[in-house]
Amino acid sequence: MRETFLYSGTYEDIIQTLGRWRILELRSLLDKVEYKFSYQAFAKMVSKLERLNYVGSIYYQGYRKNLYLTEKGLKGAGLEKSWPINKDVLLHDLICVNVFSYLLGLGRFDFGGLNLKEAGATTRPDCMLKCGKSKLAVEIELTQKASYRIEEKFLKYLRSEEFERVLYVFQKPPVFKAYKKRMDELDENRNPLIKKRFQDKAILLLEPEIKNNTFSLMQSPCFFQGKLTNFKEVLESDGVFAQS
Repeated sequence: MRETFLYSGTYEDIIQTLGRWRILELRSLLDKVEYKFSYQAFAKMVSKLERLNYVGSIYYQGYRKNLYLTEKGLKGAGLEKSWPINKDVLLHDLICVNVFSYLLGLGRFDFGGLNLKEAGATTRPDCMLKCGKSKLAVEIELTQKASYRIEEKFLKYLRSEEFERVLYVFQKPPVFKAYKKRMDELDENRNPLIKKRFQDKAILLLEPEIKNNTFSLMQSPCFFQGKLTNFKEVLESDGVFAQS
């Protein structure tokens, strides 16, 4: 017999929270929903949503249970046009959520969102944060890309009037170096009549620990505006983001 279920209250909070955050560990989901009762009771509610195929789960590193919305759950959250979780790139999505949560928690940005999907958007970064009138796009790059693909995305952001800056976050030094090399080449060979440089638009950041649950980016090495520095100094630089 088919089970009929009209969710509301905490069930709806769970679905809407996963819709905003894309993928979360069970404990993190409980905290964001602000559930006031026991962990066990909350876990039972999540299990019911899993059984009814609103929520899917997967274990990362063998023990950390991560939850996400299925296509049925996305529809229930009003996100039919959203990109569903791809288990083949789970690590990318987990890191994206963790980096976004970290940046939002710095108190430097007013608000933000994951996986922009607005109709007509010229670029679709992994996440976006807003500071005053300025928008920061964030791209998580875990693997090496072909040179033409790196260039194509650089050009999109260079021409974009929507985003003030784009932050590229890398886990592996070789990938960081490949992007920096291509950016240097593009700046060296640009039309001298064009004043815009890629290195003024893009911030390249390297942090191997982003694969873990806890990390800090403040002292992570960055390449920005022609010099190697760290992320804390970039954030504190004058003119990096418009404040009004």
